[in-house]
Amino acid sequence: MQASGLLVLLPVGFFVLAGNAGRIWVPEQVARDPRQRGLIAAFALTSCWAGLGSVVLSFGHHLARLPVSLWWLAGILALLGFDRLQRKRFRPHASAELPDGERMSTAEKRVTVALMLSAGAALAMGLLYPPNNGDSIIYHLPRQLIWISERTVWPQAMPFPHMSVMPALSEWVSVQLYVLAGSDRLSFLVQWVSYVTCWALLDAILQQDGASRTARLYAVAFFASLPAAFYQASNNKNDLFLTAWLLLLWLVARRCIALRTNGLGASMLAGVSAGCAMLAKGTAVVYLPAIGMVAGLRFIANRARFSAIGGGAFVSAAAVITALHYVPTFVLFASGDTATEGSVLNGRILSASSAVSVLVRNLALQFALPFESWNRTLEATTTAALAFLGQGPSDPDTTFMATRFAVIYTPFLEDSATALIHFALALWLCAGGFLRVHPGPQRCCARESAALFALSLLLFSVVFRWQPWHSRLLIPAVALAAPGIGLMIASWRPRPWPAVAIAALWLWLLPAAANWSRPLAGKVTPWMLDEDGAVGRSGRGANLLPPIGRVLREASVHSVWLDTSTSPMHAALRYLPLSTQYGFPTQGAPRSRFDSVLTNLPDTELSRYTRKLIHGLVPVVDFEGWRLFLRREAYRDLERFGALPPVTGVATVAGLAPMLGPYPEFKLPLFANIGPSGAEFWTLAGTHPDRLEIALARYAGSARFSILVDGAVAGSIAVDGTRPTAAVTLKLGASATPQRIEIRPEQIDQTAAQAADASARLLKIQATPSAGQ
Repeated sequence: MQASGLLVLLPVGFFVLAGNAGRIWVPEQVARDPRQRGLIAAFALTSCWAGLGSVVLSFGHHLARLPVSLWWLAGILALLGFDRLQRKRFRPHASAELPDGERMSTAEKRVTVALMLSAGAALAMGLLYPPNNGDSIIYHLPRQLIWISERTVWPQAMPFPHMSVMPALSEWVSVQLYVLAGSDRLSFLVQWVSYVTCWALLDAILQQDGASRTARLYAVAFFASLPAAFYQASNNKNDLFLTAWLLLLWLVARRCIALRTNGLGASMLAGVSAGCAMLAKGTAVVYLPAIGMVAGLRFIANRARFSAIGGGAFVSAAAVITALHYVPTFVLFASGDTATEGSVLNGRILSASSAVSVLVRNLALQFALPFESWNRTLEATTTAALAFLGQGPSDPDTTFMATRFAVIYTPFLEDSATALIHFALALWLCAGGFLRVHPGPQRCCARESAALFALSLLLFSVVFRWQPWHSRLLIPAVALAAPGIGLMIASWRPRPWPAVAIAALWLWLLPAAANWSRPLAGKVTPWMLDEDGAVGRSGRGANLLPPIGRVLREASVHSVWLDTSTSPMHAALRYLPLSTQYGFPTQGAPRSRFDSVLTNLPDTELSRYTRKLIHGLVPVVDFEGWRLFLRREAYRDLERFGALPPVTGVATVAGLAPMLGPYPEFKLPLFANIGPSGAEFWTLAGTHPDRLEIALARYAGSARFSILVDGAVAGSIAVDGTRPTAAVTLKLGASATPQRIEIRPEQIDQTAAQAADASARLLKIQATPSAGQ
């Protein structure tokens, strides 16, 4: 069924009109270049309007294509009316026209070309590949499917706690694109637009102190070349979205410092920025205090006049926006209707030695090189330093999920890509590099950047446990250091050194083009996607540059497109770890080997490439034409990581649960809906489960489901509407052969059959091995 993909032009039109309004009516003090003012205004207004729309339409469960379309149409009409009213009352700012400016030097032109190439490459990666980042397929996109199914974004009972508790503003924005396009293919645009908006914000921050265009370009290049930021620009996560709101808050705070007062309008905008940052990602809890401390000290040092009205407006705006997600989430968790997990907070949060332990490990990872001897030496030195502090490298109180500490050069992994040059320059800035900057406002700006970077790193290490994917979590810290880095590099003499530094930053980013998940170069390229039409989620017909009409309108059972008005069981099966890129490859195995393959084509239609991938895999799910094949060796890898109990084989329904160790997200039925025809699963051959646990959630009234084991009714489970979740435990015969588990809605009378909604969400399905295994 074809989706009305052209409806995505509604938010695009809103974005353009918001940018035009910002270009004309936003004061020049925000940014001298009207294009920057327009981009910043378009980002802020579009994000807020989309987020507000998701919340408003959730009342009464109206998050569907028609109401969303009307919401964006109302926004467009409001912008047109605002512009017309403003033109009647005021004349547009003279600064709305593009400034003439001086000619760009050769070095500035080269940096600009590199920036355009990085933005274009990130855009190409997002358009060519469907969402395939680990966290995106684990909870970012699946919870959007659940929202679409329930037509509301309010927190609900979900089996994976990230799907309930994680701040949701970026998903509130992207779910609207999802609904309008009928596809997840354009969801990455939230991050990509944030990536480019960060450039405009960094430039605007430096403009406030009269920095040269060269220094501003160096600052933008420093941030744009950060591998973690470049990767984020083509995925469906939220780190860049958070970074943009933090930079906007810092821009407004510096404006208040310069004016020596916190006016009502500026305070309100700062409060909105702080609230949106908190609603964007949980790590804002460390970056907001860092910005608050630096801004507060500068406010006092400037002998500024504090306005109580402005302060109240700031607190009120931030509190109201933050409460939109956290209050209903708190109520949900208090009810006990959702899963919980181990804390990411430092177990010894007030211990100086534990904070230093996390800080040292975070920095050590960034200094990895493609030389094993260097990495092992750095790892041994770090371990010795931790031992001196009385800390272990994998201390469970300071380490997330007991992950083993190891220094590894990972330029091809988007969550842990190292940034040696970036962090070396930032540490140099903190160690006194800002003293090279010309005295006056620019040196003050560089000093502020150094303080923000140092405080962010320190607070991050105090609050959060160490985990190996901190590269992406520290993107905001690097962004806050960027203005100072740009000023510092521009102050270097003789002249070749700035060019050498900028060239080194871009060279460090080059391996990202051959990354493992969305490569633009290397062995796996977009040209392979046509052959890979039935494998994973790549989709048939995903050519290098597909026609825009096909991108917007094509809806094929072989691709990622889906009709969001139907039960998302098929789409749920798409969000699985499908390859060694984010699965568990056997040590030493070639990267071309897959841990799992998902297809909805019969054997006669599989390509030669797909047959080669499936060879040696075990079919574990066959539901409504979808088949999932898994590689047995992957289980041994999981067991080595401590993710499985010490039993022979994996005694579990569908092969990937119970996951009691560090990777609880790899439960196959996490995101499945039980539709009108029910669902079917198999235990793995060679296992002997004797107990079956099933949990369901339902938000559309009462329903009862029969549970069949090998065709015989073994029990039932009912959700009565008074409590949205229900669970049951059944005995199984300890059979060595695969057992078929079916969950079927019980028959209802024919008069109500057409109007009834028999669907329910499968929260948990787990087969437990018999004693002694």
